[in-house]
Amino acid sequence: MIDLALLDKARQAGLPRLGLRSPAREHLAQAVARTFMRVGLPLDIPSFELVRSGREERLFTATPQVSAFLREAGLVLTDDLPIVVGRRTRKSTGQTYLFVTTRSPEHRPPIEGAGMDLPQAERSFGRQLSARWQELGEGNEDYAWLRSFLAAD
Repeated sequence: MIDLALLDKARQAGLPRLGLRSPAREHLAQAVARTFMRVGLPLDIPSFELVRSGREERLFTATPQVSAFLREAGLVLTDDLPIVVGRRTRKSTGQTYLFVTTRSPEHRPPIEGAGMDLPQAERSFGRQLSARWQELGEGNEDYAWLRSFLAAD
C-alpha cells in the first residue's frame, strides 16, 4: 500500500505519474473483474420457466370492452373469432399468465395476445388484431382471413 499523502506530495512536486504497462494492466483488470463477478445477489432471480396449467377453446366475441377497444382502432368485430385461452404458471412464483391465440389452421399466421388476467389478455389480442388489420391494409395478404371477422368502422 502507498500512503495517499506521499502520492499527493509526489504529484505536487511534478514527479512523473506511475502506471502499469501491458500485460500487467490487463492482469489487474481481470483480477478486479473476477472479484466483482463473485459478488452475489442477496436474493435469487426467480425462474422464468412457465408450465402449462390449462387450455380453453372459446370465441372472441364483441363484449362491451372488446367493442370499445376495437372502435377506438376504427374496427368492428363482424363475427365471433375462434380462439384458445392458454394458462401458464411460473413455477417459482405461482403467477399465472393468460395467452389468447387464434388456433384454426386456416387462421395462419396466428395472432397472439397475453396478460395477467383475461381482460388484459383480450386487450393485448385486440391490439394485435388491429396491427394485423393495418398490415392487411398495407398489402400484406397473409392476414386476408381477418376480413371474415373484422370490418372498418
